[in-house]
Amino acid sequence: MNEFHIHLLVNHFPIVGVILATLILLAGIILRNKTVQVVGLFTMFFSGIAAFIAHITGERAEHAADDTTGFSHDALEFHEHASEPFFQGMVIVGILSLVTLFLLYRKSVIGNYLTYLILVGGIVCSVLAKKAGESGGAIRHPELGIEVPAEEEEEH
Repeated sequence: MNEFHIHLLVNHFPIVGVILATLILLAGIILRNKTVQVVGLFTMFFSGIAAFIAHITGERAEHAADDTTGFSHDALEFHEHASEPFFQGMVIVGILSLVTLFLLYRKSVIGNYLTYLILVGGIVCSVLAKKAGESGGAIRHPELGIEVPAEEEEEH
């Protein structure tokens, strides 16, 4: 198993996970069910971990792709730039989810407010996940019709 395999195995978890976690969290808030909210927060936390792993394996896969023919450098760079905000958002939301779980366990009122903040973060990250996933698909699936902008060379 090489870097490409590992990244392809892991990269779907944070995308599906953040959408699922957001829906679970929303259901918990609407139903006013703390148990469902806790499940949503745990799912969000684990999605953050999966995003971190996908980011690390993506970096390794990119370096391996640089040495392999058949990969568009522009598509790889496009995906890297589209994935970065998703990765950063998921790290923040994942850490906040863990903090919120701790605060809810301690019966802190702040945990209730953070749950709403994490819901908003989950919605934002779900949109960013779509962009990251589409740009990743553009690397090997031209039939998707995703236009990859050519990388502009920097002048020194």
